[in-house]
Amino acid sequence: MEEETPTFVINHPSFLGLQNFEDESDEERIKSYLKPKTCPTIRSFYVHGELENRLGFDICSFVSGKIKDIDEQDSIIFDLEDKSHESKIILVHYNKRIYGYLVSKEEDSKKIRHEMLTKLEKYKCV
Repeated sequence: MEEETPTFVINHPSFLGLQNFEDESDEERIKSYLKPKTCPTIRSFYVHGELENRLGFDICSFVSGKIKDIDEQDSIIFDLEDKSHESKIILVHYNKRIYGYLVSKEEDSKKIRHEMLTKLEKYKCV
């Protein structure tokens, strides 16, 4: 893995409904991956599609590497058992903001980008 490859760590959700299910071990596990990182101003990152199904959660933390302001870039994500998975970041520009989606390398980027733009439009994300 190149030192500049964007690296993410999957998180337990911080809340489900009205109950707090935050896992205190997440903080220490995520800190163990932290290294210098650079990133354009991105509103949020989500795990999506087949990768989300495989990992079980859609919430992740960007912990190291360099994210370029390009439409698509290879990345790595670590699951809750600290196993690495190859992935790619798809950046979606909407309403003067940038949203980042992590998907499996095999997924169709144009299809994912279209799905995300449709959802952002539907929910009038600002």
